[in-house]
Amino acid sequence: MRIIGCGNRDRGDDGAGVLVAERLRGLGLEAEARSGEALDLIEAWSGADDVVVVDAVVTGAPAGTVQVWDGPVRGSVSTSTHGFGVAEAVRLAGALDRLPVRLRIYGIEGTQFNVGTEPSPEVNRAVEEVIGQIAVAAEHQRLRLILYGAVQGVGFRPFVYRLATELGLCGWVLNSSAGLVVEVEGLRQCLGEFEARVDREQPPAAVVLSRESERLAPAGYASFEIRSSRDECEKAAALLPDLATWPVCRRELLDPANRRFGYRLRHR
Repeated sequence: MRIIGCGNRDRGDDGAGVLVAERLRGLGLEAEARSGEALDLIEAWSGADDVVVVDAVVTGAPAGTVQVWDGPVRGSVSTSTHGFGVAEAVRLAGALDRLPVRLRIYGIEGTQFNVGTEPSPEVNRAVEEVIGQIAVAAEHQRLRLILYGAVQGVGFRPFVYRLATELGLCGWVLNSSAGLVVEVEGLRQCLGEFEARVDREQPPAAVVLSRESERLAPAGYASFEIRSSRDECEKAAALLPDLATWPVCRRELLDPANRRFGYRLRHR
């Protein structure tokens, strides 16, 4: 999928398409910003089979309204700065036999286009909505995973951190009063591998009694982190009996060169 965001960041709501393209490029998708002029657009989608174009439009709908054209563009679609823009590019490309196999156009209704202004709150909300829709369509998803049982104090969070980092996933992991909560986002196949390996390679001392998983639209995480624990519901996490000190912890404890040498409060 090739994503093209049209517009001008310096003219308020007209920057909507550019904002979408920049955010999706940050998620690792093939996205670029263009002016939105017809000939420039035809050049931008040249050679691509599946194209998504995002632009600010003026159709008389309420500010922030998102309209999607998946196929022929019907009626008048006027953009904020492109007198000869997206709709004209589609018609011209059709006449020249230069349309991609599939073309979807996301139009975000704008109302203010003054030079030097920021996008309106309605358009900013619509930008987030469109980012989520396109990212899901492009196989970029978010997985929320909750593990119940003896999953705390066994090295589960560092294990999840290492696995997510290895697979190039972004998000977070934390201990809650219910159990272990994980959110990761990335390509669908990487999320599938992550979920399978959590089951297959989990820490030896962990005992997972049940789990919940849900696929969501991406949140736009830029990295992976271990977050602070939190209490947000009735306590359900199971407690383990005392475990022998892990070999790696023992080595750190007895190594004079290690910053944890002689530390009395090692818990595993």
